[in-house]
Amino acid sequence: MVTAKTHLMAALLIGTLIAAVADVPNVLLFVGLVLVASLAPDLDNPESTLGGMTKPVSNFLRLTLGHRGFLHTIYMALSIPVLLYFLGYIYPAVAVGIGYLSHLMMDSITIFGIKPFFPIQFDVRGSLRTGGPFELVIFTILGIGFLIVLNIFYLKLSFGDVSGLNLITDRLSSLLAYLTSFIPASITDLF
Repeated sequence: MVTAKTHLMAALLIGTLIAAVADVPNVLLFVGLVLVASLAPDLDNPESTLGGMTKPVSNFLRLTLGHRGFLHTIYMALSIPVLLYFLGYIYPAVAVGIGYLSHLMMDSITIFGIKPFFPIQFDVRGSLRTGGPFELVIFTILGIGFLIVLNIFYLKLSFGDVSGLNLITDRLSSLLAYLTSFIPASITDLF
C-alpha cells in the first residue's frame, strides 16, 4: 500500500483542484472530507493511520473482510457517496467519493494492487514499491502540483488574474530548492 502521507498528498491535490474548479461553498470542509476519505479504505488495517485510531473496528474489519478486500472496491467507493447524495449532502458526497477513489487510484499503482470488483478476481496493479525512493518522487510531484493549484486558487480569490505570477515562481523556486536536498546525488544512490 502507498503510505498515508502519499495518500493524503494525492487527495490534497485532487480535492483542492476540484474545490477550485467547482467553487465549493466551504473549501476547508470539502478538502477535509477528501483527506479523511482518502484514508478510509485502510480501515481494515489496524496498522494504518485511520485503522490505528479505531483499532477495535479495524481489527473486526480485518477479520471479517481482510485487508484490500471489500473496502478497496469500486462498490465501497460509490456506495458511501451515493448514500450521502440521496440524503441531500451533495458536496460531502463528491468529497468522499474523490477521497476514496484517490486512495484506490494510488493503491492500484503499487505492486500489491487492488481488486476493484472483489470478489471477482480482477487485479489492477503497477510497479511502485511502497516506502521506496520512487514513492518519494511521486509524493514530491503531487506536492508541487498541490502548491501550483493552491497558488492558482489563491490568486483566483485574491487577484482574479495572473498578476501574482512572480509569487508562484518565487514559491516554486524555494520549494524546488528544498526538495532537491532529498534527491540522491546520482541514480546509483537509489539502489
